[in-house]
Amino acid sequence: MKYLVITRSLQSDYDWEKDAENIATIFLELLKLKFPKGNGYYKKAFITFFSRYIADSKVKPTDSKGFVRQKLADLLEEIELTGYEETKMVHKGEEIKYFKFNYTQKDYDLLIHLLDTTTREYYLNAKEDLIDKVEFLKQDYGKDLYLVNSTIFYTHLLNTFYEHGCKVLHSHHNNHDEMLEELIENKEIDEDYQLILE
Repeated sequence: MKYLVITRSLQSDYDWEKDAENIATIFLELLKLKFPKGNGYYKKAFITFFSRYIADSKVKPTDSKGFVRQKLADLLEEIELTGYEETKMVHKGEEIKYFKFNYTQKDYDLLIHLLDTTTREYYLNAKEDLIDKVEFLKQDYGKDLYLVNSTIFYTHLLNTFYEHGCKVLHSHHNNHDEMLEELIENKEIDEDYQLILE
């Protein structure tokens, strides 16, 4: 028998969203960036865009380094542009400095590593109750426990919130019934399963 937990159901959507925002804020603090003085728009754009990236990133372990670097470079360019445009709208007629991230390819690799480390450490240190919930499930169900991750919502967080050691199944659906239908259709599970923590 396979015991299935839909990972997203371990906590509320609001909590997953808040986690992404908290991780983005911590990540920004660790980078010690110096945005133009008195300008909060770059900081706001950074936290907003990185929260989305952290939650929904489609980056997979099998993706090439070049692809991941480019995705990060595009994200940083979007932050630069949004911060600049929002500043321009509020401070019309004033001279506005365009903030530019100056990172090399090696820097992108370090940023990716720091972001993954920040995500893991956040969950291990700030979300002990969530980790405990999974650990208790592992004690109860052992190697027969499977986590089911949606590829629609919170992809990155669900895959990286900590190294739980459970087998993970992936679905392209968000609705629980559709998830289960897809897993059965793809022969990842058979009729011998029990869904826990819906």
